[in-house]
Parts: sequence; C-alpha cells; structure tokens
Amino acid sequence: MAVEWTRPGLDPEYVHVHQDGRLVYHNQNPWYQYRTVLFVDQMINGNVSLKLFSVKMSDAGKYSCYLPSLWRESLVQLTVGKKTCCSR
Repeated sequence: MAVEWTRPGLDPEYVHVHQDGRLVYHNQNPWYQYRTVLFVDQMINGNVSLKLFSVKMSDAGKYSCYLPSLWRESLVQLTVGKKTCCSR
C-alpha cells in the first residue's frame, strides 16, 4: 500500500511518502525530513495517520492524504498554537 501525505503550495509538496513498506526520501520536502512517521503496524487496520515531530508554527495549514491504490484523498487542517503555562 502506498500513502502520500502532501502539503499544497510547497515545492516539493511531499511531506511523507510511504511505499513498499518504507519511507521514500527522495521526494520529501526538506522541512519535513526526520520529522514524520506513519503508524506502520496500524496500516493493516486502515490507519494511515501521520505523526509530525518538533511541530513549528509554520507547520499550520492544509495537508492532503492520498491513497493511490484506492483513488481516495482526504484533507486535514492542522492548527498550531503556542503552549502556555500557568503559574501557581
């Protein structure tokens, strides 16, 4: 199963491409290198969620998940906010 996570407007637009059981690095946008992973053990259950590490304010925006074998696409809006802490 292939999974393509993209972010329209980026060049290249690929955030994470999973094909033949592994991440395809050569198309990945450099801003996302070493910051993404799929739950590979959950793909058999249909879970193609993307986990993004070291989230930045600039990561906010629309993302697309495309499954070529099923011709299915879903859009996700990521909202990022600053962490605030309360003092006692």
